[in-house]
Amino acid sequence: MAKIWLINIPENSKKNRHLPNNGIYPNLGIHAIFSFLKEKGIDIEYNNVIDGEVVLLEEIEEKISLISNGDIVGFHISISNYNETKEVSQIIKIKSRDTKIIYGGPLATTKPYAILQNNQYVDAVIAGDGEQIFYNIAKIGFENVHQDGIIKRENHMNMPSRLISCINNIEYMPSPLKHVSTLEVYLNNYRITSGDTVLRPTTSYFHKTGCEQNCPFCTVPYIGRIGRSKRPETAWEETLMLHHQFGINHIYEVSDNILFSKNNQYDWFKRFAQLAPKYIPNEEVSFRFYASTNRINKELMHYIKLANCNTLSVGFESNDDNVLSNAKSFHTSSHQNLEVFNLIKAHNLKLVAFFILGLPFENSKSIKKTYEFIKKVADYKNTTFILAALLSPLPKTAYWTKYVMTNSYLRNKYDLSDNGNLIEPTWSIENIAKDFNIHCSEVSVEYNKIKEYQKKIYALRPEVFSSWAPEDF
Repeated sequence: MAKIWLINIPENSKKNRHLPNNGIYPNLGIHAIFSFLKEKGIDIEYNNVIDGEVVLLEEIEEKISLISNGDIVGFHISISNYNETKEVSQIIKIKSRDTKIIYGGPLATTKPYAILQNNQYVDAVIAGDGEQIFYNIAKIGFENVHQDGIIKRENHMNMPSRLISCINNIEYMPSPLKHVSTLEVYLNNYRITSGDTVLRPTTSYFHKTGCEQNCPFCTVPYIGRIGRSKRPETAWEETLMLHHQFGINHIYEVSDNILFSKNNQYDWFKRFAQLAPKYIPNEEVSFRFYASTNRINKELMHYIKLANCNTLSVGFESNDDNVLSNAKSFHTSSHQNLEVFNLIKAHNLKLVAFFILGLPFENSKSIKKTYEFIKKVADYKNTTFILAALLSPLPKTAYWTKYVMTNSYLRNKYDLSDNGNLIEPTWSIENIAKDFNIHCSEVSVEYNKIKEYQKKIYALRPEVFSSWAPEDF
């Protein structure tokens, strides 16, 4: 009987197959499909889930020797691991020609047709949610599955240009980690990499999808802005399951925007926070939430604390008003950045701060303003991480459409269409960022200057930030 394999290849592992993979968070994409299949009674073993967050590329190449002809192999792909995934796919196909290889994940969702046109080792691509599709494949066979979201090689040229699988009701979908036998390797990595003397086992999960904000650098609007959520009570039940089953007492809630609500209110989150005393009366579990600057205020801070959140991830992006006005779909400003930062300090919360350097309308003055603000953030004792990334437009984002598709050089080099070079090594976050900076007339600060600021930022507190800095640091 054909087996199903779910694989996440390590990111950027092509340079060194022996690098230790010290991931602390399970890849939720492949784990969500695994738990969904187990919940539905499909015979799949956890040994068939291979997560590159904790498994070396060389180990994966050994494990795939167990794949038999006719098995179904699902890969989670992104820009960062695409080339390595393609190589492993080739190895599998050469050994087992009738094995069906399926790609899913963020890159697959945004460019399914280009992948099929540029990669002969892929039999199908899933755009959107893969749980129900894999279940149907397990029940009736790959050849008999024809539904929204799965684009097969034999008919992809005749398919509509936008066909995304979406499970509208996620209430009854199991927690991605419900049927996992152990998380110990992830938890050990957390203890080692974090240096946390309290040894708080941690993991991630999500209970809401979608975001009402249409930020031009984000792919969420394309993948789906629909607001889907489990009941707050279900979220707490799954939280306690992780706590009791694995000893988890700190959770990174990775929903697109935990405060998302169709009526722009905090209804879901308020209810979740109000239930905290019932489910964790002794504050057994703490949280890290993501929130945008336009959502954080004094009222919300009350509920953040009530939910036992001790860490906020905040996308400040820039501290220049002109840059912010063009980079956000909602009104925000340097003044609001400061107000949010002061609120976080006043409530003694830990902070994970995100910034994007080289946004449209960036210049020498704007990047200096951002750097001066970042220095204040770095001086805060409870800032645990600062990410200062260079803007690299992603496929299907508004920035991609506006800047890459309208520039002949960028389009010819990076647009993954009929003649796109998806398989070329030039397709990388770093190269896109550099070329965007050079060819975007609305950015007037040079790439090398931006890189200098990036180095200065990571040097502010090297004992905290150095391990997260780019490789060339």
